[in-house]
Amino acid sequence: TLNDPQHRAYQALRPGATVALPWGRGVGLSWFTRFAWYTLVAEHDYRPRKEAPPPWPRGVRIVHLLTDAKDFRADAFDRIDRELCYGWGALGGRLSRGNMCITFAGGSRVDFVSEVRMRDPELHRWRADMITCDDADRLNVKRYDALVTPLFSHPWGVRIELLGGIPHNAP
Repeated sequence: TLNDPQHRAYQALRPGATVALPWGRGVGLSWFTRFAWYTLVAEHDYRPRKEAPPPWPRGVRIVHLLTDAKDFRADAFDRIDRELCYGWGALGGRLSRGNMCITFAGGSRVDFVSEVRMRDPELHRWRADMITCDDADRLNVKRYDALVTPLFSHPWGVRIELLGGIPHNAP
């Protein structure tokens, strides 16, 4: 069940959308971000996109940006494991703690990229359909922009940005 802010944000998640979630604690930002991954995977995993050239890419690619990979592993990996086994088990997702990714049976993938790894030139060869971040206000804006442009460069992508976080210097 979605609360009111989550429901409004979910309604805004459409191809080409940038959705900002300036939510404080207790609204469910991390949970909602994972919910958005799973629903996008469920929607796109088993049908080819007609706009894409053959062979059609199966599934979607989601990149989740992290400010601190160590904290994320400690806080989120056990929750993700439970969600993939129980609530979203039908998607066939498997969490790889070593590779920092989730792969789904239908071809979709969620990659976890730390801010340190954003400097890796290899990332500029990746393509993504969705970019998410729980602490977008803590990311380096120039590095973020330099990463997002090539990730969204393929013409048949969904191109959704879901950015959460509140400014830490707010009065």
